[in-house]
Amino acid sequence: MDNDVVNGTTYYYVVTAITADGESENSNEASATPEAAPVEEGQVILRITMHDSSEREYKVSKAVANDFVTWCNRSIGTGNSCYVFDKGIQSSKEYLFYEKIISFEVIPVA
Repeated sequence: MDNDVVNGTTYYYVVTAITADGESENSNEASATPEAAPVEEGQVILRITMHDSSEREYKVSKAVANDFVTWCNRSIGTGNSCYVFDKGIQSSKEYLFYEKIISFEVIPVA
């Protein structure tokens, strides 16, 4: 893992193996150019913890996060029983049921 990289810069890597017989030759060279996903202004990370301890994480607008908070704060037995997130992949959607959610947090995106 290389954590000291700069977006848009191409890095080249080779690896070797070390055994009791010594070090191997270099592997074929591989390259990578990191690119951070663009952050749209006004976005947040919404991290939701479910009853089975799994977590769901969505990058959403502040408006969607506020809508979700309002939905969670409604009176029990009123409104929709699930909240729908647009996953942005081939028009897929994820439905979260109110009674399956333990907690959530809204994290500002820097």
